[in-house]
Amino acid sequence: MPPEKRPPLDSLTGLRFLAALHVVLLHVCSPSLTAPSHVLTNWVRSGFVSVELFFALSGFVLVYSYAGRKYSKKEFYVARWARIYPIYAFALVLSLPSFLKEIHAGAYSHTLLIACLLTVPGLLQAWFPPTALAWNSPAWSLSVEAFFYLLFPHLLPHVLKVSRRYWATAILAIWILAVVAPVIYLTANPDGVGWIGILVDKPAIGQADTHGWLGVVHFNPMLHLPEFLGGALTGAFFLERRSGAASGTSSSTMTFSAGAAGIVIIGVLGFADRIPILLLGNGLLLPLFCALIYTLAWQRDYFSRILSLPLMLILGEASYGIYILQIPLRTVFRALWQMVTGNKLPGEMTSWPAVLLFTVFLSGICVAAHYLIERPLRTRIKNSYLGPLIAGNQPRAPIVGDII
Repeated sequence: MPPEKRPPLDSLTGLRFLAALHVVLLHVCSPSLTAPSHVLTNWVRSGFVSVELFFALSGFVLVYSYAGRKYSKKEFYVARWARIYPIYAFALVLSLPSFLKEIHAGAYSHTLLIACLLTVPGLLQAWFPPTALAWNSPAWSLSVEAFFYLLFPHLLPHVLKVSRRYWATAILAIWILAVVAPVIYLTANPDGVGWIGILVDKPAIGQADTHGWLGVVHFNPMLHLPEFLGGALTGAFFLERRSGAASGTSSSTMTFSAGAAGIVIIGVLGFADRIPILLLGNGLLLPLFCALIYTLAWQRDYFSRILSLPLMLILGEASYGIYILQIPLRTVFRALWQMVTGNKLPGEMTSWPAVLLFTVFLSGICVAAHYLIERPLRTRIKNSYLGPLIAGNQPRAPIVGDII
């Protein structure tokens, strides 16, 4: 099918919202809130694995959008920059007061502060782990995405050359490559930190863990490349199968496949406290994510119909903002909460009503930002650098709404 006739992947747009929500819950739910249920605690505290899902989604939809399309590297890079940087910069501005408070409190040495000022605005912080979580902590993954975008025009021709008969073998090889670094780290234990698991008081890799080899393994873009490649190979496989016999696969089969992949993922995360964070966050679930994405992309199963509902599409298109703006908007929400109730609200909230209200607040602001900031600035940037005609030939936003 010619690229310009490929339909939007609405089910994957809805999936992006669920992934962003998973990350948000990790950051706003207090351990005491989920403590009554051990499994629920594991599900919430393993929210960081959804970043891995985003990386795989990014590879999939970029191949879906650009395979067979004539485009220059300049067109691609400008389109990607126009997609991610306006809201990224907006998030940095909103996060600036909190960042300045941290500086005033002595959280950063002179050298580290200079490094932050040089790397974070330039999407380079993941390459230097001590800066990875600085200023606006979720932004580290955009540094990784920027690296993927830099490589994508060079990788695409090679990805498309992989025959579908070798797809499973290629995914297995990439999966092994993804978990090699975590396994080596856990075996050698170079930082002397031992078995890193999800603990009630330690939900993920924190600022104190960004120094040493732990930060390198967790944040380095090169070590997350297999997740992107897994998604890209799955996208190429999907396009090849789409025009073949698999196009007749029944909806019941697709529903079963999507449900099976989802159940296994949820089941694994239910026991996440027994699995090292480095494995969970560095590719352990990659084959399952690829299977889930591939199945939902057919848009024939019951779950895809739910994910394609109008509300899910609106939230899915705003999911990048929900992800990147969650920390600064949490600060705003807490200030409003204190003004209205007279009580301070902790960063990790201890009541489900507060979590629900914040989720609605965050989603509403980010939907507005999507239509008032993201889209207009994206169009203006592409028109300025590419011209209206070329910019109009870029893939439509619902197709390539792949960013975290």
